[in-house]
Amino acid sequence: SSPKYVIPEIVEDVRKALGHVDKECEEWQIEKSKLGVFGFSAGGHLSLMLGTTANDTKRGPRIAAVAAVFPPTDLAPYKTEGNPRMEQFPALKFDSNRNDEFSPLRQVSSVDAPTLLVHGDKDELVPLSHSENIKEAFSKSEVPCNLVVIRGAAHGFDAEGNRIMFEAMRDWFKKHLDERPNQSSGE
Repeated sequence: SSPKYVIPEIVEDVRKALGHVDKECEEWQIEKSKLGVFGFSAGGHLSLMLGTTANDTKRGPRIAAVAAVFPPTDLAPYKTEGNPRMEQFPALKFDSNRNDEFSPLRQVSSVDAPTLLVHGDKDELVPLSHSENIKEAFSKSEVPCNLVVIRGAAHGFDAEGNRIMFEAMRDWFKKHLDERPNQSSGE
């Protein structure tokens, strides 16, 4: 993790972890077609990196659903000269020519995993626009996506915000990973 490693190395490590899970699916009794990922903040960014790049190849593991909570989706604004975030987050200290490669917003395509975004409308660390912009890109690529905005929340939620977030995540993964009909609704 940061500060020892920078984002390109961290993303590669997450991809290797996904590959390891994929290889062990049978032994661990995991259905390969039902791999979902989620994360918060930097973890949301990594989840989106998997969700927007893993399905581009015909071989290897695929992601069936993503939930990303207050994720940075475009790294370029954080890497401008003199931005204090560069010092605050050493993982950003990599070649700026690779910003697009590690910005999920720039990786969106029609093969991406269905994605749930949860974001506070008062987040100053990672503004709501990050989730709004990638939601728009997913919509243009016809990727199922939903954005849940927690009113009054910053980069973290109170008990009610957490309840809303966890329920949304539960419902999203149930919808996209669980093939069984919803017994309570009779579907």
